[in-house]
Amino acid sequence: MLDDEWKDVKRNFYTNTRHWDNINLIQDYSYNQVNNFPDGFFDVIYIDADHSYEAVKNEIEKYTPKCKYIIGGHDYYHSSPGVIKAVDEAFGNPTITFTDSSWFKILRWYHIYNKTSQLWEY
Repeated sequence: MLDDEWKDVKRNFYTNTRHWDNINLIQDYSYNQVNNFPDGFFDVIYIDADHSYEAVKNEIEKYTPKCKYIIGGHDYYHSSPGVIKAVDEAFGNPTITFTDSSWFKILRWYHIYNKTSQLWEY
C-alpha cells in the first residue's frame, strides 16, 4: 500500500476508534501477522481487504481459529460475489447482514450477567 493510502487508513482508523483504548492498529497485511496471535486471541475480527473469493476464503480459514465470538467483514453483496461465496461456504450464511454490506457470523454466543464481569457462554 502506498504511503498516502496508509495515511488515509490510519486517519479513518483513529477517527473511528478514538473512544476505545483497547483497539490497536497494526500497519501490515493480515497474512504477515496471523501467526503472531494465538488461537482464541480476539473477541471480534472484521475482514475488509481483497474481495476475491480466494483471498476472503484464506482470511476466514486463517483467522476464524483466532476469534472467540464474532467474525465478520464487509462487501457481502452482489457486486462482490467472491465474498458471498467464501462466507457462505465457510459458515452456511452469516448470522446477520447490514445495509452497509457488513456481515457477522456468531461463533459463540455470550451474555454479560448483571453488569458484572461474569461471562456466561451459551
